[in-house]
Amino acid sequence: MYANRRRLKSRTAKALMRRRGERMERSFAHLYDTGGMQWVHLRGMNNIAKRLLIHPAALNLSLILRQVLWVGTARQAAELLSALCLCFLRVVHAANRGPLVIRPRRPIARSAHPPRCHHRSPHRQSEALSTGC
Repeated sequence: MYANRRRLKSRTAKALMRRRGERMERSFAHLYDTGGMQWVHLRGMNNIAKRLLIHPAALNLSLILRQVLWVGTARQAAELLSALCLCFLRVVHAANRGPLVIRPRRPIARSAHPPRCHHRSPHRQSEALSTGC
């Protein structure tokens, strides 16, 4: 017992405990604070232990998916897959239509009626007002 206390006070042990606090305990604190684990109500220690294994595993899987596939959930993966399929179908459709021909614009047809003339108001605008009234 005394040897263990002496080992825990060494520099190496303190560095290891610091790393543990940075890596493990922060992630579990995040699970309890914002991950919803604080409000878990289960019967039995076995069920709670299972939940404490599954919840972080799902979080870690989400982080791995974000690194590899740029999506973190199954729904985001499905949306990405559907967007990629849509882009592929648009490319295939454009390739089947043939080359795009650019034609010159047609001249705009002129109306038979001349545009209405808007006469200015006979009242002189006040230069002192910023609104121009």
